[in-house]
Amino acid sequence: MRTSNLHFLIITLACILFACKDNNDIEPDANDAFVGSQRLITLSSEMDKFSGTDFECVIKAEDGTIFRRRGNHMRSGNTSLLTLDTGLRTGTYRLLALEVPTIENGTDTVWTDYGLGCRVRISAENHSATVLDTFNSEFELVGDGSETNPFIISSAEHLWRLRDFTNSDENNTKLTGKTHFRQECDLRMRDICTSSDRKFGWLPIGSIPENPFRGIYDGNGYKITGLWIHRPNSPGIGLFGFIDQAKISNLTVQNPDIEGNYAVGALVGGTSAPGDKRGSSALHGCTVEGGSVSAPTGSVAVGGLIGVVDRKGFLSVDSCYNNNTRVSGDYAVGGLVGAGTLYSTINALACNNHGRITARYSGAGGIVGSVDSLFVSGCRNMSAITGGTAVMSGTTDNGGIGAGGIAGGTGVAFIYSSFNEGKIEGAIGVGGIIGSTRIGKAGGNLGGELLYNNVLAKDCGNVAAVSGRTSVGGICGEAQFGGYEVVNTGAVSATDNQSTLGGIVGNTSIAVIYNVVNQGTVTAAKAESAGGIVGKTSFGALFGCQNFGTLNVTSTYTGGIAGWVGNYTVANYCFNGGTINDSGNRSTGGIIGEAGDAREWTGMDIAGCVVGAAEIVMGIAGPAISVIGKTLTDGVMKGSKAFEGFLHVLHIGEATIDWSLIAYDQIVYGIGIYGIITEKELDEIQTNLEATAGGISSEVKSRIQAIQAGYSVDASSLPPGIDGSTISSYINNHNTVMKFFEASDVNNSTVYYNMNRTREDRVKHIESQREVTEIITKSIAGACIAVGTVAAVVSAFATGGSTLAIAAGIIGPVATVIGGANAIFECATNFTVNAIVVKQCTNVGTVNAPSADYPAGIIGYMQQYCMATDCLNAGKFGPTNKKHSGGITSYASAESVVERNVSIGTNWHSPIVASSKSSFSHDGNIYYIGSSFDIYGGYETGATLNDLHNKAFFKVLLNTDGAMPLWQVADKQGSFPIPYHSEMETPMN
Repeated sequence: MRTSNLHFLIITLACILFACKDNNDIEPDANDAFVGSQRLITLSSEMDKFSGTDFECVIKAEDGTIFRRRGNHMRSGNTSLLTLDTGLRTGTYRLLALEVPTIENGTDTVWTDYGLGCRVRISAENHSATVLDTFNSEFELVGDGSETNPFIISSAEHLWRLRDFTNSDENNTKLTGKTHFRQECDLRMRDICTSSDRKFGWLPIGSIPENPFRGIYDGNGYKITGLWIHRPNSPGIGLFGFIDQAKISNLTVQNPDIEGNYAVGALVGGTSAPGDKRGSSALHGCTVEGGSVSAPTGSVAVGGLIGVVDRKGFLSVDSCYNNNTRVSGDYAVGGLVGAGTLYSTINALACNNHGRITARYSGAGGIVGSVDSLFVSGCRNMSAITGGTAVMSGTTDNGGIGAGGIAGGTGVAFIYSSFNEGKIEGAIGVGGIIGSTRIGKAGGNLGGELLYNNVLAKDCGNVAAVSGRTSVGGICGEAQFGGYEVVNTGAVSATDNQSTLGGIVGNTSIAVIYNVVNQGTVTAAKAESAGGIVGKTSFGALFGCQNFGTLNVTSTYTGGIAGWVGNYTVANYCFNGGTINDSGNRSTGGIIGEAGDAREWTGMDIAGCVVGAAEIVMGIAGPAISVIGKTLTDGVMKGSKAFEGFLHVLHIGEATIDWSLIAYDQIVYGIGIYGIITEKELDEIQTNLEATAGGISSEVKSRIQAIQAGYSVDASSLPPGIDGSTISSYINNHNTVMKFFEASDVNNSTVYYNMNRTREDRVKHIESQREVTEIITKSIAGACIAVGTVAAVVSAFATGGSTLAIAAGIIGPVATVIGGANAIFECATNFTVNAIVVKQCTNVGTVNAPSADYPAGIIGYMQQYCMATDCLNAGKFGPTNKKHSGGITSYASAESVVERNVSIGTNWHSPIVASSKSSFSHDGNIYYIGSSFDIYGGYETGATLNDLHNKAFFKVLLNTDGAMPLWQVADKQGSFPIPYHSEMETPMN
């Protein structure tokens, strides 16, 4: 703080107080390596406002050692003479600050600092002390603000000066995005916060959005301690209040005590983007450690480091950490970032959270609370996340939405190589990685279908328990979800009546999920839909999904892979090895509980699809890369080594980020952030990402491999003579199929093409029999939501995507215009037939469903036009043989197809189909006669134990030969046919 008004008191009491000082009392050290003969230092304008006499000078040596010298000050004209009690030896030193004692409250001694920051060259031989730096009288700091000669921050009082300059209407415009500051030591702020305001504490640098801090602040690896702010009714609370075109790097805020109302963070309150300007800022290598950041009732946007990113703002947060700082508030609470508002974008790279996060209403995340558009790579949450269950007004749908280990609520989100190890609790939309991307309901109609935005998760994992009321998933609570190579081992539970939950994702209008694994237990006492992978999806593409977790549920629709799937779903090469314990009374299946829609539900029962083609959610490696790769300019690709080679999202060997996917040249370079990120920092980002993202990616792969290697079939669940080790061969086949998919872009595209072709072929077949209602477009609140082409998806992300609204009482994504002719694909409410195809799926898990009307080994209930082909059921039905239980399906509706399936599981009422409409196709099905069945359809082929390993026996019935056989038959006693090549490997025409 300034000391000019205290100089008479200082002069009078200095000697007395020196004798009484406490923690600053440093006696001469016999081992002082800097003792010399030069005692006199002459300064000029740096000392204009210093009026003290006795002082203690804080000095930094060239090797970084910080030490002290007592001394005496005398001012003569424009010159100040500092006489040190103990001289300095030859060398260059930086004078950080002068500390003088003052009396407060009559008896308390407070050491007040006066910042210096200049370097002096001491020549003891020549008895000289030369000042090397110039003092800028306008900023009242040493330096000129350039990159090579930044303004020096070497005391808490310097932050006071910076605050006064920034908050001044007259001076604020003199700060630019290229004004450089560098901190030179740890700063203790407790006393200066008290001096700022005894009741409210520190007034932030850039305390109003109109006067934000602009510039580049390099913390230089140092700390700020003792920062306290108690302004519960104020916005923009932090060391910095509002920033714009700013970068803050390499700074730690230790043990903060922060309280504000809106835009609250230990380091920064929020970014500010005046008018229509798209501002960009960055936090690099920053940490908040210990202490707390909190906000009272009605608060919004509270983060460990930064509270909010303003409308159209862009924030890059990399290599940043929350080390045990508690963060709490009402809406949008994050371990590092609280919220991002309309059209905002946040990139979080290689960040960790270890602080407990609590949101009383909505939006709680380990890295980000709630944001519009989000890109994450290499992030990890290690602490408990508690999402809100309270409701501010209206129904329960108006509160408690979004809690996740990485992000609570988002619009469009891409999350790569990230991991959660903290317990997640919430209400609606609760996930180990991401909670919710809910937009709302169609037309704002409370009875309408739910609408979601897109999230793509790749190489992500969760090992902690995830619980909520409904829409709960081990990775994602509710979203249009794309997932590749993600793993969950944490327990998943839901408590609501008619809840939805899944081992990977709870509730999704579109699920495009490839090569994911769940081992976590799924538990619910009164669910609507429960699945080992997906609770419920209206539109799905499920490829290579594996569930090893037990389901302990009472649910209307229960499946080892999915509880309920809508009328435009393809599942291929999925596997369930988990036991299903279901006390529900409707449909239970080893793979899918119920497939298709009987058209008897209201819009409230299901989720509406927002995007017109599933492949644009997950099939982004093929088409999206070809589109976006062309937009990358030579300048962008040459701009930094950090961006070279990141061209293929689903090249599984690539653990780091795919900048091209989100048109990084447009949303980063185009808004000028490259100008404030140095080449050195870009190299650091890449190195850190390779270590963190690469490590997480390897960890996910290792966990998946360990789960597969540790799995074995319970021999007691198999019929006599069957060898359960055959399943190990199946898992090897599965991994071979996944390696094919990962091997090249051509293979990626082949699988995507075949998944979609399979669905389209089924639709064409149905159309030949029945007129299909036209798919329609629809606007919500006058704005189109999502898109029907890959190019439009990427364009949408680059121009804002769908958004997050921040307002009193509600946080959540809302619909906004994203450009172009966009459409909502309403498959859930307007597509009147079921184009559901389940191929080459395998169940070996026991199905215990004593109360279910429709229990089965593969699909519990097949609505009309559904198809199940080339599937294997080796699972047991228990504990009793229940009427209507079927080895493949319990009920096949009209025009459905059940062909070329193998059923060797025991204790089923019927080996293939328990009951059906007469107009269904049923060719080529095979069952093991050693199992026990009560009824037969008359169209199955029985196989003996010897037949099961006789390739010749199956040659006519199954595809066991040729260039790409779909079934493998090993000539080994006790073995049985298992899926071999995936039909999705078929080369494109």
